[in-house]
Amino acid sequence: VELAKSHTRADWTRRPLSDAVLQYAAEDVEYLLPAFDMLSEALDKKGRLSWAEEDSALLLVPSLYDTNPDLAISRLKGARAMQGRARAAAVRLAAWREAEALRANRPRQWIATDNVLLDLATNQPSSMSALTKIDGLPPNLIKRAGENLLAAIRESANDNDEYQPPSRPNETQKALLKELQNCVADCASELGLTAEIVAPKKELSAIISNGDRQSRVFSGWRREVIGERLIELL
Repeated sequence: VELAKSHTRADWTRRPLSDAVLQYAAEDVEYLLPAFDMLSEALDKKGRLSWAEEDSALLLVPSLYDTNPDLAISRLKGARAMQGRARAAAVRLAAWREAEALRANRPRQWIATDNVLLDLATNQPSSMSALTKIDGLPPNLIKRAGENLLAAIRESANDNDEYQPPSRPNETQKALLKELQNCVADCASELGLTAEIVAPKKELSAIISNGDRQSRVFSGWRREVIGERLIELL
C-alpha cells in the first residue's frame, strides 16, 4: 500500500474539511493496527520484540517534549559553537522564537529559520533598518516583531553567559571514534539493522569526549549486542 502525499501541506484549519482531506487523514491510521500485528509477529520470531518495546519506552521520557523557551537554545542548530555575546543573544532569540511558535501553534522554522537567528545573534543589528540587511528575514516579520528581536539582542548585553563550546576532538579521539564506528557497522550488518539504530555517531562522540557512561548503548539490548564490545575498545 502506498499512501498519497497530496495533502501533506493542506490547510487543516479550514472548515469544512474536504472529502479528499478526510480520506488522507483516515489513511494515516487505517493500517496502524494491521502493521502492529505484522511487525510484532516478525519481531517476536526474531527474539527482538523486547528491543522495540524498550526503545518505545525511551520515547515516553517527558523531557524529550519539553517546550520550555529557556531550553530552546539546545534546538538551535549551529549555536553550540557560539560563545560570549553572540551566544547570549542566540539564547534570547531562540527563547523568543519558541514562545512565538507556541503562541501561534506553528513550527519553529515557520517563525524564523535557524540561519536567520544565527545571523541576528552574530551581527546584532541595533535598528529596524539594520534588520532589513539580515538575509532571509521576511519583511512582514520585521514589521510585526522587529522591536521584539531588537529588544532580545539589546538585553543580551547584560547576560553573563559563561558557556564554552565543546572542544574539538584530537587525533587520538578521532581515531577511536572511527574504530567504534567500524565496530558498530559490523554489528549492524550482522543484525540487519542500520548503524544509527544500533549506536548513533552522536552518542559515540559523547562517550569519547565526556566519558558518558549513561548512554543507552551501555544498557538494555544494546549493551548485549554492542555495548560490551565498545567497552573493551574504550
